Amino acid sequence: STLALTRPDLLAEGHSFCTAVLIAPKTALTAAHCVTDDEGRPLDPKAMVIATGTALTAEQGKSTNIVATAVHRRWRPGALELGEWTDFNDLALVQLAEAPTKSRPVDLIQAETHLKKATV
Repeated sequence: STLALTRPDLLAEGHSFCTAVLIAPKTALTAAHCVTDDEGRPLDPKAMVIATGTALTAEQGKSTNIVATAVHRRWRPGALELGEWTDFNDLALVQLAEAPTKSRPVDLIQAETHLKKATV
C-alpha cells in the first residue's frame, strides 16, 4: 500500500511531504531525502508520522508513529543538484511503531523471474 510521510502539524491540515510504500507489516520504503536534512543527516523519526487511509486528515485517515529510519549507506545527498542522475541511492527504510490495520505490504517481485530482458 502507498502511505504518506508527514509531520503531525501537516497531517492536521491534510498535507504530506513524501510518499512511502509498505514492504513488510511494519516497514516502509521511501526516498532518503524525505528522512534527512539537506546535509544528509537523519531527521528525528519522532517528528514524522506515516498516514494511511483514503484521505490525509486526522479524522478520516490513521497515523502511525515512526520508530526509526535507515538510509542507504551509499546515498549521496546533493547528487541530483550536481546533475548526477545515477548511483545516488536515494532510498530509506522507515520502521513503524505498529502495522497499519487497513494496509498490506506490496507483493515484491524477483527481477530474475519476472523480467526477461532489462534495459537501461
